[in-house]
Amino acid sequence: MKGQQEIMTLIIITGILFAVVASVWLWANPIIEKNKEIFTLQRTEDFTKILASTIKLVAKNGGKSEISLHGLNPKGTILITETEIEIFTLTKDSFYEKSIAIPINDVDCTATNGTWGLEKSDIICVTSVRLGGEKEGTRTRYSIKFIEMDSGNSAYKIVLLPTSERSGLDKNSVIIENKGIKEGTSNGRNLISTLIAISIV
Repeated sequence: MKGQQEIMTLIIITGILFAVVASVWLWANPIIEKNKEIFTLQRTEDFTKILASTIKLVAKNGGKSEISLHGLNPKGTILITETEIEIFTLTKDSFYEKSIAIPINDVDCTATNGTWGLEKSDIICVTSVRLGGEKEGTRTRYSIKFIEMDSGNSAYKIVLLPTSERSGLDKNSVIIENKGIKEGTSNGRNLISTLIAISIV
């Protein structure tokens, strides 16, 4: 009889412990998932800033540089044209305000030109959009643009040369290489463009 009581007590205690663990998991799991998404968004924002600053550094000093894609959402996408880089990632929600372009380097998202030596040549913005219902999630777009920088009778600009326009973020790294300069005209001024090749490998 005593042995049966001990077994019953053990079963009851085990059941209680299981219920407690299950309750804690149900409570903690959404918090864990939310923290993962916050990390994903923050990591992508940091990467976007690093990418922009590295492109400017290579444009200024020449040579080549490489940035790792590790830590980004492997299901994300990067699009590159001559004038813009766009990085997309999908999460259940976003801590950014929805459906509005937000500057993340203190430059107006609608700016088209700046003053050489006084203002930044890159515009970095983020836009989050809810995709239908909660199940579809939220798509966040990070963008980098390089604008013309005015300097008297001349203007300077970084022009991107993508080896491929679209790639997943499941690759290893981004390679940035200075390909020299090209001279032309823009609004009656001499335009000096620094050519930057972008490769995803």
